[in-house]
Amino acid sequence: MSSVEIKKVDRHGRIVLPFEWRRKVLKDDDVLVIAYEDRVEVIPRTSSLADFINSVEIDAKNFEDYHRLRKELRARGQNEVR
Repeated sequence: MSSVEIKKVDRHGRIVLPFEWRRKVLKDDDVLVIAYEDRVEVIPRTSSLADFINSVEIDAKNFEDYHRLRKELRARGQNEVR
């Protein structure tokens, strides 16, 4: 169920979100704020970079030398369709 409230924007561009909305929807302190031509959306940030750390698989020979690994991955990337 959705709810609608009319809020004033103060001279600093701030609005206050109702406590119940923050507690129920914005469980984290961080949000994404997306500005479109006709509206602004506030979306809860539901993931962090830590969520993606183990989601990438790389077929590489040498992980000890960062510069060599980067060079190998870049060389392969130029041959792949993006």
